[in-house]
Amino acid sequence: MKYAGFWKRFCALIVDAIIMSPIFFISSRFAHKSLHGYIATTIFGLFAYIIFQIIFVKFWGGSPGKLAVKIKIVKLNGSNVLWREAILRSIVDLMFILLIDFIIIYTLSKSNITWGSYTFQVFRKYYKTLLPSYYKTIEILRQIWFWSELIVLLFNKKKRALHDFIAGTVVIRKETQPTI
Repeated sequence: MKYAGFWKRFCALIVDAIIMSPIFFISSRFAHKSLHGYIATTIFGLFAYIIFQIIFVKFWGGSPGKLAVKIKIVKLNGSNVLWREAILRSIVDLMFILLIDFIIIYTLSKSNITWGSYTFQVFRKYYKTLLPSYYKTIEILRQIWFWSELIVLLFNKKKRALHDFIAGTVVIRKETQPTI
């Protein structure tokens, strides 16, 4: 097996971001209009994350970006991942997403915000001033997780990130089959 390193995985991330950009655009158009709009776009984004990072991984071995750059997530023995591995790979990120989304939605539901009177950018800056002080701690922990993932990926022989160790997976380059 040839392991996929940082640059292949980074390119896959860029492709995924491009594919997901319409979702970000939709969110920016509706999230600041009402609390229900914010909740709906948050749920839509969460489903998109689950589809990309769990369902695609289970059925096709990777997100669309990984498939596009010809890399695949497999178990350490080279077999395809099952639901267990697909979920475990994303469990820490998913927990951060759920916790952060819950805190933001709860904060917004208790605020006197004037919905629809701000642009999305101004709305984001404003609601961040409303968040409780412990929110910063959660964001710091999320950043520690992110950088730890990167450091572990860069400094081990099989190019595994922390989530690969949790799930018992590795990302490999897809071997091209010679045509006869």
